[in-house]
Amino acid sequence: MPTGFAGWDGTITTATTYSLSNTTTNTTTNTTLDTWTVWTSNAWTTWTGTFLATTSAAIEFHDDAPRQRAERLLKANLTLEQTAQLEAQGWFEVLGSLGRRYRIWQGQVRNVIRLGEDGTPAQRLCAHPAEYVPDEDAMLAQKLLIEVDEEAFAKIANVSAP
Repeated sequence: MPTGFAGWDGTITTATTYSLSNTTTNTTTNTTLDTWTVWTSNAWTTWTGTFLATTSAAIEFHDDAPRQRAERLLKANLTLEQTAQLEAQGWFEVLGSLGRRYRIWQGQVRNVIRLGEDGTPAQRLCAHPAEYVPDEDAMLAQKLLIEVDEEAFAKIANVSAP
């Protein structure tokens, strides 16, 4: 959260005077900026993250740092083969503690597929945190639980056809 934004809820409205400097934006499209500067009523604040502006009446600033940290943590816990699968296919395979294979897709809702012995999808499983976390954090939690206690993962997951 930028300094000087006590109680900031992620939305800046026109009720307070704010302006952007050193940027060019189109307020009808999402624009990613590496760094932006906001003038609050009493100070300049510089922030790094994603700038989303959909109307001139409401501006949202989202910090990309948690997702970037989650990406690094996930990749640090993947094998080279799993990293290559994720980058090329959008998923990586995991061998469960009971010897079954799973495919974890990018995301966190209905993103786990248990593969049959022939390698075809057998079941879709859904188990994710109740609160928001970056996808990569949820994917790492899914991976670790499947590898350590496949039965526990199966007990908490909603199961459906692939």
